[in-house]
Amino acid sequence: MTLALSYAMLRTQATIEQTERNSSHRATARQAAMTGMSVALRTINEPTWGGVDTGLSGSLGDGSTYAVSFETGDASLAVSDPDYSEYPYRLTINAIGSVVDPANPQIQSTHRIRSVVQLVRRKLSDAPSNWSTIKPYTVYQWGTGSGREVDIEFPVRINGPVYFQNRINYLSDYPNDGDEKPFDGSIDEVMVLGASASSMVVEAIQAGTLTLQTLVAIPAANAVAWWRFNEANGSTIAVDALGNYNGRYEGSAAGGTPGPTQGGSGSAVFDGYDDHIDVGPVNVSGSAMTILAWIKADDFDSSEGRILSKATGSNDSDHYWMLSTIDVSGRKRLRFRLKTDIGGTDVLQASTGDLTTNTWTFVAAVYDGVTMRLYKDGQLVGWRFKFGSIATSSSVRASIGNNPSGSPRARLLRDLEAMRVAGQGDFRPMAGPISAPLSLTLDHDRRLLEVDSNVPLNDVVIGGGTSPVTHPGDVTSYRLYPGGKSYAPTQLNSSISNVSLAPNPVTNPLGLVKRQSQLVLNNNVTIQGTVLVYDSGSSGRIELRGTGIKVAPVSLPSLYGDSTIYQLPSIIARDDVEVYSGSSSSLSGLVMAWDDLQCFQGKQSTALSVTGQLIAGELEIEARDEWDQSSSWWDSRHKEFLAQLGGSSPNPYFPTWLQTNHALDYQPKLTIQPDPSSVSYHWHDWSKPLFEAHPDDGGLRWDLLEWQDGN
Repeated sequence: MTLALSYAMLRTQATIEQTERNSSHRATARQAAMTGMSVALRTINEPTWGGVDTGLSGSLGDGSTYAVSFETGDASLAVSDPDYSEYPYRLTINAIGSVVDPANPQIQSTHRIRSVVQLVRRKLSDAPSNWSTIKPYTVYQWGTGSGREVDIEFPVRINGPVYFQNRINYLSDYPNDGDEKPFDGSIDEVMVLGASASSMVVEAIQAGTLTLQTLVAIPAANAVAWWRFNEANGSTIAVDALGNYNGRYEGSAAGGTPGPTQGGSGSAVFDGYDDHIDVGPVNVSGSAMTILAWIKADDFDSSEGRILSKATGSNDSDHYWMLSTIDVSGRKRLRFRLKTDIGGTDVLQASTGDLTTNTWTFVAAVYDGVTMRLYKDGQLVGWRFKFGSIATSSSVRASIGNNPSGSPRARLLRDLEAMRVAGQGDFRPMAGPISAPLSLTLDHDRRLLEVDSNVPLNDVVIGGGTSPVTHPGDVTSYRLYPGGKSYAPTQLNSSISNVSLAPNPVTNPLGLVKRQSQLVLNNNVTIQGTVLVYDSGSSGRIELRGTGIKVAPVSLPSLYGDSTIYQLPSIIARDDVEVYSGSSSSLSGLVMAWDDLQCFQGKQSTALSVTGQLIAGELEIEARDEWDQSSSWWDSRHKEFLAQLGGSSPNPYFPTWLQTNHALDYQPKLTIQPDPSSVSYHWHDWSKPLFEAHPDDGGLRWDLLEWQDGN
């Protein structure tokens, strides 16, 4: 009995001692785990951290050890969790502390501590040094030289500031400029009489001894029309002082300096490109007429600048009557055309009386039933025989400063601007401002942009024609932060349809997809992320051929203390981004094409919406089939439009008239506009981590989200 009691007491004592040792070991193991976790949290904040693939371990002086492992993500986040997109920016740290009983190596105590931290994003990778100069523009076109011009056909809408490094071809395919024969300079006091003024009358007008007011009061003068151009600058109506044929300023402007002898308070000014004053179907019946005017030419770049013309075209036979300038072997003279019922249209060119620039000159064309005569400053400078009654037409219009009926192209652009001013929407091809080397663009196109479309132009130096950034080539992997997990982009087939691709926070958080050489997007393709098309050479294009195509970027998680929304490019194409007829695409974010964004000629229903920024070597918006008509078609439609303006219920705007009568939709389906939200596009070097340590920090910074103590 005594022996058994002693043995039991010994066993109890041993158990107590073992329990105490185990408790001590567990405490030591926990302390080792705490030490390991402390080392891990310190290490991930240091620039020398080896990353998620590198564990930590250590041996402590009391025989305990620790081992630390890192794992990207957070197992507690479910797909439905609102923070699931933060998965790749979280790091799970497991620290295991261990101690071996020295009395019995078979006995080991362990303790596990688990923590979850989230990257504090303080800095994005550095963008190229010139990136800030590119960001302000909706479109940045950088290619120079032949074949890389900017081609803009209607209808299209580019909203916001643009930067072009090449010539701008502005609506060069259609509408045409009509039978333009523009006068460049000022015209004043244009009078038409249904009688022939004698040489004595012409001389008296030149000398100032006979005023025009006195002349029109003489019944025998049979005054038909008298345009004085005394309206204020900005007026739209050129008043006929006789009340018969009020005209409309079409690009031309009132408010010029008046003629010195008979001028009133102003004159009409013409730019020498497409300006004119439409005065309607002026008719002179009988076998006598006189045209009087004062002119001051700025230049004679147009060799046949019209002063007053009633015509259906530019050929001799198209004219009813006309007074113009003409180049005769390098000399600038006057010319008179007249159609009668005998002999049709005949032409008289002045044999003397050279015209000069920057000088007010009194000019007159007279027909008396027997002769055609031309006068310069009261002196006869040419004559010829001509017989018959003057041809008339109630449908053929007359114009001052150009051939009727002016330019359909200019009329379309002016009316688009008028619609904008009237609050009926802004459908101009571009809103601007445009920054470009203006010397590369034709003067006429600059005039159409700056005056007719009211687009501000800023002159910049001609660049070198090199891409502002470097194409990344084939991206095989990427990282979100130094030491972070390496992700592989998704490889695409050459032609895809009926697919929807989005970022996967676990396997491809930036949604980077790629294709070598060529990628064709057919019907119903939705991609959120970055589409990269690359090649070793200059190939690597994206073809938008289907409908229901949507490409949008990923919005990056915000930087600490910064509410700016940052996005990576949505499209990076080594060559072209090509838009095919009948396709329908919506591209959001930054679209980058190393060669060309090209909308091929096609149906006006073809739709492309770029909401964000376009950077391209070349920009080509080609013709819409329904609009691409012949010059004669456009001339006829323009004349029909002008004729209906005199009706009881006119359509005042050429674009809306074209839509109503010929189904030409002026509301563009091809649009490029900035993102209305405050998005900042980031150009990233994919060989580097997306987020970097802030210079003030030295290393990465992390927020502790979760701490679990114990196995």
